Amino acid sequence: MNIQAHVGENGILKITDPKCQGKEIVLQTSDWMETKIKEKTNWDVFFELASKADELDFPRRTHKEIIRDLHELRG
Repeated sequence: MNIQAHVGENGILKITDPKCQGKEIVLQTSDWMETKIKEKTNWDVFFELASKADELDFPRRTHKEIIRDLHELRG
């Protein structure tokens, strides 16, 4: 069964086929749509931000310090 539908600017899918009213349908995207989604993600910016986060100097703790702090929290 082919269904003709319109996706509006707000992402709402509108189907005008009365046979579909009240029924649950499964939608499957095609390969071109997955390619478009990948194109919209700017991975270079993401990796640049991640590398800057790695440069931040957070105080490091040993596993013994972490376990001690967990025991103190538990009481």
